[in-house]
Amino acid sequence: MPIESSTGVSYENIWNVAAACWPKLPDDRISISEAFHRIRTDPSLQDDHKS
Repeated sequence: MPIESSTGVSYENIWNVAAACWPKLPDDRISISEAFHRIRTDPSLQDDHKS
């Protein structure tokens, strides 16, 4: 499991979102809109962190 991109951006938050989408029982999963929200607001993915 990669922990960061080749430019040093951590994948930790994205892995946490993926894990929150993965539970076997649907009621235990986050919604797709919540997943998108978490990804969109992830500070490690903001433009000032990209090369």
